[in-house]
Amino acid sequence: MVKNKIGEHVVVTVNEKLEIIPIYPEQSLDGFNLDILYCLGCSWKGSARSLTSKH
Repeated sequence: MVKNKIGEHVVVTVNEKLEIIPIYPEQSLDGFNLDILYCLGCSWKGSARSLTSKH
């Protein structure tokens, strides 16, 4: 999930190229902070790059 400045959120997925993609294609990521991802089921947050050990 990603958030914007006013607390709205969009559920996303991250592909093999570390591209952040909304689950629902009609949702725009304009205005959302793509530097920090939030886990839906836990307290983890971090960058898309930190999701993999291939830094």
